[in-house]
Amino acid sequence: MPQERKTEAELLQELGLLRRRVAELQQTVKTLKCPEKQCRELLENASVGVYRTTPDGRIIMANSALVQMLGYSSFEQLSERNLQKEGFAPEYPRSIFKDLIEKNGKVIGLESAWLREDGTTLFVSEHGRVVRDESGKTLYYEGIVQDITERKKVEATLKESEAKYRDLVEGLTDVIYTTDAEGTITSVNKAEKGVFGWDATEIVGRHFTGSLVPESVPEAIAGFKRVLAGESIAVEMVALDKNGQPVNIELSCTPIIRDGIVVGTRGIIRDKGVFT
Repeated sequence: MPQERKTEAELLQELGLLRRRVAELQQTVKTLKCPEKQCRELLENASVGVYRTTPDGRIIMANSALVQMLGYSSFEQLSERNLQKEGFAPEYPRSIFKDLIEKNGKVIGLESAWLREDGTTLFVSEHGRVVRDESGKTLYYEGIVQDITERKKVEATLKESEAKYRDLVEGLTDVIYTTDAEGTITSVNKAEKGVFGWDATEIVGRHFTGSLVPESVPEAIAGFKRVLAGESIAVEMVALDKNGQPVNIELSCTPIIRDGIVVGTRGIIRDKGVFT
């Protein structure tokens, strides 16, 4: 049976349908490409570094934040560096990183010290993962890098301050102690041994009333409750040294407050002399 010829109007109608279909497909392609564009914009505007590197040490992608973080003028300049030959962390060879990420498939919160282009130190926290093909072959590593240099400086300053505080406290002749909210001694300085004869290991973990004469316990407990209520107190009472000898002491105690809650006490004990 001969094929029926379509009229000009029918052909024009089909042409219109085809044009609309082509337009719909073009719009679909644009829609599919849009997330990729948005992703690139997101990476470039991110405040953390983003990278992709190959197992043989080539840098195949790095966003602007990482380039600037490492002190390079462009990605092209950064990509000239081969990490297998010259990594950024002298004290943390890339071979260790590769072994770790290949074994676990990822690294989370890996902290290390990197060197910038100008030789200054950059402390970073790194999260990365392995990307493999269907056969399991590693294609590249990708991850994010956060600059934690300022945090490390603050931590170093805090450690230095704590060390100076410990030196100061340990050098005092007065006993400095802390307790938790139950009255258990949590710390004590070296003066404890000079005044009472106890080593810190012997006194920490005991209740503070354990070194008092029975007559002083009620007053001590009443004072402790006042401190837990937010007061500071100064009292005199009688304690016992390691040999059971009474020692007249002057005690000043203040609350330890965190987030508005009293979590313990901090005190100073001054030896007023052994009874004879």
